[in-house]
Amino acid sequence: MVKKLLGTLLCLIAHCTITNAALTVSSTTNGITLTLNATGDLATGFSGLNQTQKNATTLIIKTAGGATMNQSDIETLKQFSHLHTLDLTDARVTSDHDLQKLREVSTMKRLTFPKTSTQIPTDCFQSHSACKIEEITFPDNPNAPLTLSQQALRTTSLKKITFGSRQSITIGNMCFLDDTGLTMVDFRYGTKTIKFADMAFKGTTNLRKIILPEGLTEISEYAFAHSGIRAIRLPSTLKTIKTKAFAYATELRSITIPEGVTQIEHATFENNYNLGHVYVLGTETKCAEGAFTDNDTYRFRLYNYTNGQKDVKVSDYTREDSNMKTCTVLHFKKEAYDNYVNEYVKVIGTDKYNSSPYGSHPELNHWVFDSKGNKWPVDHSSYFEGEGRTGNDCPQGDYAGWKDFMLTDNTLSEQMWIDPERVGDKWYTMCLPFDMTEEQLQSAYGADVEVVEFSAVALTTETNGKKRITLEFKTPVTSTKAHHPYFIHPGIHAGKEKGVKTTIAGITKQPEEPSKLEEQKVSITTDGVTYTFKGNYDKNKGLEQYSYYYYSGEDTKWPNAFYKWVAASGGTWNPYTACVLLSKDNGAYARLAPEFYSASSDSHTTTGISSIMPSKPMAEIDIIYNINGQIVSRGDIETLQSLPQGIYILNGKKYIMR
Repeated sequence: MVKKLLGTLLCLIAHCTITNAALTVSSTTNGITLTLNATGDLATGFSGLNQTQKNATTLIIKTAGGATMNQSDIETLKQFSHLHTLDLTDARVTSDHDLQKLREVSTMKRLTFPKTSTQIPTDCFQSHSACKIEEITFPDNPNAPLTLSQQALRTTSLKKITFGSRQSITIGNMCFLDDTGLTMVDFRYGTKTIKFADMAFKGTTNLRKIILPEGLTEISEYAFAHSGIRAIRLPSTLKTIKTKAFAYATELRSITIPEGVTQIEHATFENNYNLGHVYVLGTETKCAEGAFTDNDTYRFRLYNYTNGQKDVKVSDYTREDSNMKTCTVLHFKKEAYDNYVNEYVKVIGTDKYNSSPYGSHPELNHWVFDSKGNKWPVDHSSYFEGEGRTGNDCPQGDYAGWKDFMLTDNTLSEQMWIDPERVGDKWYTMCLPFDMTEEQLQSAYGADVEVVEFSAVALTTETNGKKRITLEFKTPVTSTKAHHPYFIHPGIHAGKEKGVKTTIAGITKQPEEPSKLEEQKVSITTDGVTYTFKGNYDKNKGLEQYSYYYYSGEDTKWPNAFYKWVAASGGTWNPYTACVLLSKDNGAYARLAPEFYSASSDSHTTTGISSIMPSKPMAEIDIIYNINGQIVSRGDIETLQSLPQGIYILNGKKYIMR
């Protein structure tokens, strides 16, 4: 999979280095690298460049010694008439304010800011600027803060922005106001503090992907207010969600609150018109009164019912606020029932109602049950409203915000799945006993999660007659089916954090039956051999003879790749993973070169449109097996000669070491 790296863009240094006065010029395959050895070198040295260099599409600029790029240097950039990609990672500027001049580079689409810049000025890019920038990267500099000033990047052309690791990040007021082209904001691992001013993302109606790094402990005020997000994965390290963080995020479908969150403040979730489900993993997560506004929590009514009626659906309720597209349900574990459920809901339909603070209103003693046995009121009342009220008949205390909810579900434990394995920046096989929607995948595995299916088997024969197999996984999907095998690449920035896990909420678990795995397997026949990608649920299952298993572990001795198992028994086929089973030995090498589809690409046209392409095959590494199919080393014939006596297999050939 092709993944973009922060910092220096990948360019192959080629051919020549020229010194033009104090300006050092290094040619590259698709552009040039310019090194300023003194301030002003670019402005004075541009005329000395040849026409090929002036027509470069990719430009890397560096400063050496005490040199900086001054305003004249930055203004000179617009003379590169074909410039598409500009990398300033290792350039220092005389003043961050001069970065405003970048908006005059009319052809530029991709920009990496200097890693030493800490203040991006107001109106750095605007919709009416000559430059229609599409992608911006702030490279890693963990020892320096980064501040984006008010309306710094207010431009409808911007599609993606990536923040590298910083000491702290501050997003100014209306920084991305009305950036309707913005679809992705990626905060990479390492930043512990990210603060947002009011309306930072207001009007970003197409912003669907926000990636927050593990290690983040607080989501600040106004963070994603008025944004267009539909799903977001909150880091497992999160502790606090501040006021207005998700206010007017009207497209948000569901939210999963991590177990470690200790406090959600007032008006954090406000007017979330599409919010259907709130999943709270912890049993002692404090939630302020009014954390969710009343149109999300209780302004619903059931018109046709009988007391105690069963199997009532959310869709049976009528919403009082016409802006609401659904009724919101609060999901939690049974252990949290006393903390999270409104006292009024607890007593309706019981003999305690008449002696309760609500007993003077017998007309409100009506109730129904959903299909899971949760008791629901049929009408809203002031008993769900604590703001501005006192008394023992309204929500109070540390959990008042949860008690505002009219429709609750205490069976979350039966609707969740914890995955402590698939949290790294790598590929994993996956086969799970439940369906997942696009929103569930993104809420659990991050907004940039990629899932692919087995699509083809490519066979090549080398000059020495040996076969080489490439398994292709190039069919992307946005939702998954129960029992079906997939490859998944999480969009999680876990870094070095320990104990990171992800939770899939709102699922319906299905029986883990072998017949279901058989029904969902994917088979492809090439050169007389059938390759079957199939999942496993059995915790005690061994690897099958002539099969390929994918190693996603952390041991750097073994690259993440497919490895061939040739023994008739032994090995461990981990549950909820998938292997490729062969109908017979294919005579190929012991290790495969898999290819994955990726929506990411470093190939850009002059219009800034990305090509979709597979990543390059992994490099071949020779693996040495013993006669039982176990990996014992890697290397060549010389490596074999250093091993103890025994029978070994290297690249499909048997060797006897005496």
